[in-house]
Amino acid sequence: MGKQFERGKQKPMNKKTMRACPENRFEIIDDGLNILYNEALTKTRLQLSSEVKQKIVKGKEYLWTVEVYGDNGKKLASASCYFEIE
Repeated sequence: MGKQFERGKQKPMNKKTMRACPENRFEIIDDGLNILYNEALTKTRLQLSSEVKQKIVKGKEYLWTVEVYGDNGKKLASASCYFEIE
């Protein structure tokens, strides 16, 4: 299923961290570095629109990234992972 990696020395991501923060940013990037989805979220779940789903092709690799910010706008944690729709 894809390759997982860490960015720098940031704290590991978990739902408790995400729920405690006022803003989470989630994005999906394709292999051409095109951003297919990029939105600030205030919850730990999201449903992609039909428009975004149409851009995601089976068998192609994508990267998702979640970043969590505190009240002061400082990044507290992030996580990224490659994924592929089978």
